[in-house]
Amino acid sequence: MKKYFFINYVKEKICVDEVIGIDIFVEGNNNKLTAKEESFIIKDREEKKSIFSKDLVKSIVLGRKVSITTKAINLALENDIPIIVLDDLRRVKGRFWSHNISKSFILKSKQYSFFRRVEGLEFARKWIKKKIEYQLQHIERLEKNRDNDEIRKEKQRIRSCLKKIESISLTNEKIRERLMGYEGVSSRNYFSVIERYLPKRWNFTKREHRNSKNPYNIVLNYLFGILYIVCERELVVAGLDPYYGILHSNGVNRKALLYDFIEPFRDVCFQIAFSMFSRKKIALYHFEEVKGKVFISRELRITLAEVLYSKIEKENGVLERVKDEIKLLIEEIEKNDFYD
Repeated sequence: MKKYFFINYVKEKICVDEVIGIDIFVEGNNNKLTAKEESFIIKDREEKKSIFSKDLVKSIVLGRKVSITTKAINLALENDIPIIVLDDLRRVKGRFWSHNISKSFILKSKQYSFFRRVEGLEFARKWIKKKIEYQLQHIERLEKNRDNDEIRKEKQRIRSCLKKIESISLTNEKIRERLMGYEGVSSRNYFSVIERYLPKRWNFTKREHRNSKNPYNIVLNYLFGILYIVCERELVVAGLDPYYGILHSNGVNRKALLYDFIEPFRDVCFQIAFSMFSRKKIALYHFEEVKGKVFISRELRITLAEVLYSKIEKENGVLERVKDEIKLLIEEIEKNDFYD
């Protein structure tokens, strides 16, 4: 059972019943993390202390305006407790490593082996299938009071892509290209439906990932940016390498696993974006063009972040789904252990 301890602008919260491990997230208010003997100590600006035994702590995540002592770093390294450092946008900036062979080192070695095998491809296929199934569910909810032949045709095309993804052999030499190709086609069909249901002023001709001037694409990209941050942080805390993936190509500064892993969780962003536009919660004044680029107003950024984080952090929300999926992935990696 997972437990968290937050010291930041989110109010302090902890439940000690049946605790088997705590993830400590420290952020803001010039909090300080230090250590004494076999315990971590968190002090706030009023010198109020929170003390945690090293045997209770699973991971430490440090956000903005926080300091940490070498005593705390050494205690964490000696006990193989990961320390993750975030930047001001809560993106993973780096991690402290021990020179000794750690559990995280061994897990990464197993990850690299697993992702090169058919078993790894099966996991990636499952993530793509989940994404497409959630897209179909979204369309079906929108379709309840709107009967349309064109929409039914688009749904059939999406189902056809889903069947092809399910039936393709994972030993096919072009398996990665084909899986991503079918996923791309089904996504175009999905957005074709969304475009029909949006108010006319927000219509868009295609999905654009970078430097888009279309408000719908811009909002969706902003929401995905937050979701990327959350998923990457959980992957790193779990000890996985976000840069080594299955379908997306590996390379310098390419977070291939993150791009693979995020697929089944995109649905929450799809739903928020459509709801905000269709319920007229977004207006033209929320967007401003500067030097050829269109930006979202601070007011709308705050609103979007609040809506998304409410769905991420609620009980049985997106964060729970992310953690559960990581747990399943690690279990599968360990079960198919080909690392010597």
